[in-house]
Amino acid sequence: MNKRKYSYTELGMLLGIFLGGGLGTIMFAMTSEAIYFGLVGVGLALGLGLGASFDRARRSNEDGEEDSGHER
Repeated sequence: MNKRKYSYTELGMLLGIFLGGGLGTIMFAMTSEAIYFGLVGVGLALGLGLGASFDRARRSNEDGEEDSGHER
């Protein structure tokens, strides 16, 4: 069975949901205001943005390494 390599975007979304959900749950328990469950969406958005930018940087770095060995 092949082991799948996850992208930074997928890992960022997962981590963002995990942290946002945990923080939202703690804040809800402390204040009893359901608005704090919106932190899950904020965590998701931050994780998505950061993960996508890491993927883009990694992809451009890999492309740059391939071109750096060729003389022009």
